[in-house]
Amino acid sequence: MAKGASVNFIGAISRNFSGFVFVFLLAKMLSAEEVGLFYLGANILMFATIIAISGVDVGLRRYISIAYGHGDAKAAWDYFSTAAVLVFSLSMLLGVGLFAFADLLANAVFSKPQLADVIRLFSPYLVIYALAELLLSVTQGYKQMKYWVLCLDVANSILRIVFAGLAFYIGWSLYGVIAGYVLAILVSTAMAYRYFRRVMPEQPSEQREFRFRSLVTFSFPVALARLLNSGNGILETLFLGYFLTEVDVGVYTVALKIAVIANIILASFNTMFAPIISQLHSQGQMTELRRLFNCVTRWAFSLSLPVYLLVAWYSAPVSALFGEQYTVGATCIVILCIGQLVNAVTGPSGNILLMSGYALINLWTNLFGVLLSVLLIVLLVPQYGIDGCAFAVGAALAVTNVLRVLIAWRVLKIHPYSLAYWKPVVAGTIMVIAVGLLGPARTVDMSVVYLLFASLLAIMGYGLLLLGFGLDESDRLVLAKIKTRVGKT
Repeated sequence: MAKGASVNFIGAISRNFSGFVFVFLLAKMLSAEEVGLFYLGANILMFATIIAISGVDVGLRRYISIAYGHGDAKAAWDYFSTAAVLVFSLSMLLGVGLFAFADLLANAVFSKPQLADVIRLFSPYLVIYALAELLLSVTQGYKQMKYWVLCLDVANSILRIVFAGLAFYIGWSLYGVIAGYVLAILVSTAMAYRYFRRVMPEQPSEQREFRFRSLVTFSFPVALARLLNSGNGILETLFLGYFLTEVDVGVYTVALKIAVIANIILASFNTMFAPIISQLHSQGQMTELRRLFNCVTRWAFSLSLPVYLLVAWYSAPVSALFGEQYTVGATCIVILCIGQLVNAVTGPSGNILLMSGYALINLWTNLFGVLLSVLLIVLLVPQYGIDGCAFAVGAALAVTNVLRVLIAWRVLKIHPYSLAYWKPVVAGTIMVIAVGLLGPARTVDMSVVYLLFASLLAIMGYGLLLLGFGLDESDRLVLAKIKTRVGKT
């Protein structure tokens, strides 16, 4: 379990870093309008992919794991065949449908005629990616977590960047970048098939038995949860595409990528400590679980705080690094950073509920968050544009996570807060005051060297202040867990 979490941790870092690099390159290579068209098309396909896969990959992973434990090769092939029929049929249906009705979707829904060709070029991605997920879910069922990371988080992420750069160099612009995006997942799927053949036993001679009922019954709640989680990035992009222009979608996408740059910190803590949460709850060690909740949340907040503060403070020069046309998203970045700070200060509250057996409650909070986000987007975006969208998303995220903390207190009698939070708050306040008084001017033409140097000095000062305030026993516990996990990685 620990080894798998370590591998996933590496994958999360690779995925987030390469995603940031990819959007930076797109912003440099394409216009804001083309970036908007690219991400609008990509999010349409990702939403369709969630429907096509319908959580079957998770169900397949579960039943393959059970078959592996019992040494039952026939059951493994039965479930894989069932999953392949379900997902291939749905993905082909949706892929062909998107290709055929691209003009209707582009004109009647989004009022963007150029989007039609983008959707058509993206449509093969749906079937290829769905196949990759199925193949790699089998490898995960056989306890080989590294293949998912190698294929999707590393190879696919790097190939996207390489192929996008080659396409632009050749002069293919937007359509070449999309073709490279599809080619990257095709190569990654070929790798996935190789690893699938490595772990999957030989097909037994017995007749295949399709097991639709058990697989669909288990997978449906997962599909519902993923649709609700699609509110995190996908739905707001689709609504922006409906209400605003391609340029607005492009600017918002860049702003979002900048604002969530420190999300990897909380995600990493979630990955590292999720198994421990489940173990402590199952053993009834609520005092230890309470202490862990407090430590993880405080550390995630402490490490995220200086990054979000600096990104918000230097939002104008940071956005200018992507291009002058993206500087109008500076206010949007600030609003998104505030929402992400609230996300950090509420910690792994969703994971606490999920890993403690309250999956249904967590699902309902997801539903509440999506509905609130959609409502606020519909109310605010037509009048306030991307800033209204940022406020809607940030407010919904903040309210949902605060609600989860309150529910955790209600059902588990634990919360993540203590007086020790004064340390990062005071250190962060001093850092911002020092940057404001001593740092360089926040202009859009600010030198990259000055920006990096000022940020590095600020973070070092923040870290020294935290060390000066001292570490308690719980801090040393978290440090020990991190060192152990890094060592295993």
